[in-house]
Amino acid sequence: MATFLIIRESKRDALLKAEKAKQLAELEKAKNIPEMIDPLNESRYLMQAGDFSKFYASVNRAIWKSVSDKLQLPASDLNKLNIATGLRSIGWSDEDIIQLKNVLNECEMKLYTPEYNTNDMQRVLSAAEKIVLSLKRNA
Repeated sequence: MATFLIIRESKRDALLKAEKAKQLAELEKAKNIPEMIDPLNESRYLMQAGDFSKFYASVNRAIWKSVSDKLQLPASDLNKLNIATGLRSIGWSDEDIIQLKNVLNECEMKLYTPEYNTNDMQRVLSAAEKIVLSLKRNA
């Protein structure tokens, strides 16, 4: 009878050890997965703070970074022609590419003009959110 209990306990211990090892492996795997960071978080904060020029610089930077990551283009190859070609090759429509270029152009223009308003910022942010979402969706 005592042998039966010892065998049963050792099986239970083995199952517990296996379960613990499995949990540790899952935890390690989760640590290695990069956290999904919203590239427009800073832009939202700057809009709420009313920092207009930094807002447009932030949106501009977030879009270029998102496109660069999506197309795996080095910074030296980032220009509007290359991103249009790259996005077209992964199935983006000309209308979507034009929208992206419009947002980039507006951000660049707003960086050098002192005329700002909250409605424009909200419109640009909404368009940028759609662009970033489209880039992530086609991952």
